[in-house]
Amino acid sequence: MSDAAARAFGLRILTVSQLNDQVKQCLEERVGTVAVAGEVADLARPKSGHLYFTLCDARAQVRAVMWRGTAERLPFALRDGMKIIVVGETTVYGPRGSYQIIAAEIVPRGIGELKRALEELTRRLRAEGLFDPARKKALPFLPLRLAVVTSATGAAVHDIIRTALARFPALAIRVLPVRVQGSGAPEEIIRALARADDPAVCDVILLGRGGGSLEDLSAFNVEAVVRAVAACRLPVVSCVGHETDTTLSDLAADVRASTPTRAAEIAVPVLEDLLDRLAALCARAARAASGVRDACASDLALLAARPALAEPDRRLKDLGQYVDELASRLEDGLCRVGQKVYNSLDLRVSRLRSLNPLATLGRGFTVTRDRAGRVLRSARSVVPGDRVEIRFADGVCDAEVRACREEILGTGEGAAALQGRPGPARGRRRRT
Repeated sequence: MSDAAARAFGLRILTVSQLNDQVKQCLEERVGTVAVAGEVADLARPKSGHLYFTLCDARAQVRAVMWRGTAERLPFALRDGMKIIVVGETTVYGPRGSYQIIAAEIVPRGIGELKRALEELTRRLRAEGLFDPARKKALPFLPLRLAVVTSATGAAVHDIIRTALARFPALAIRVLPVRVQGSGAPEEIIRALARADDPAVCDVILLGRGGGSLEDLSAFNVEAVVRAVAACRLPVVSCVGHETDTTLSDLAADVRASTPTRAAEIAVPVLEDLLDRLAALCARAARAASGVRDACASDLALLAARPALAEPDRRLKDLGQYVDELASRLEDGLCRVGQKVYNSLDLRVSRLRSLNPLATLGRGFTVTRDRAGRVLRSARSVVPGDRVEIRFADGVCDAEVRACREEILGTGEGAAALQGRPGPARGRRRRT
């Protein structure tokens, strides 16, 4: 058909892009947000983090996409063959001209699917150590400020406030209202936890809601919410549902309470109990102080009864007498030691005097030296005419040698031997 023929029919010629835009606008305005049940097929997880899949039943199929920010908050892992309900807006993907659903929320269809998805997420988070008791923080002994993250209209917040104030009237309570189920609840819970996790805001965080079905409690099983609970710096008490209900937020919290009322009882001490305990401690301290005082008084009395303290002058006199005795003994000891040293020195002086050559000269002996000062020990050391020096005990004489002669001192056998003559025979036996 030519342009003129198209105008003849009253039609405006459109480009493919313009047609797709009109179809998209029509779908979004007339169909809008829908909830579609089906089975997952052709699931794709590219590096971008978005989820692309086909939702199909026995007779038809439709493409669907969930953007990364929404996919990260899914409380379960999507997989092929899973039966789900997709809540989202219908639109047209212009480049291919195909219509699709932009998924805002995905819920497993049926309790069985929901439980299987929850069990899978529980195993994965437990393997990461997110529920490890070693990482859980202890509650403060006396919290003065309490932050409550829950619905502002539910019964849980009233139970918590009533119980907490009844136990400790001076407690400051700050309520951070959030939606606890439905679309947008996980995001509100995460933001409220971030505001409460500040030491300037509170000392303990209470997170919870009243009871409900597994679907009603699903916001507290969303992975992003569980990780936000585990990441809090302040202690978190989780009280989601009734005693038989257990969510992943309960497992990630530092303390799990069976009900909101029980959570307030765990986190807040009773003022009267604290006062009674304080009075008991004061009485115990008074008894301990009295016992110490009595023990000190007894010890002091025993010390005062000792002679050294009862009669200090007498003790000083005894010590003075003892010092005098020690001084006398010291003096005697020094005298004995001095006398012993003197006697030893006198003996040594006597020995030295006996060895003095001058003492020998005093007995009539002399010492003769030649002109070089050498002591003459033999008559053969000089010849007639030599000048010698003779030392007596009282002086020195110079002399000249006129004659020299040798003499053998002694008599008997020794003298004869010195002169080279044989001595007389002694006791020779006669032969018979």
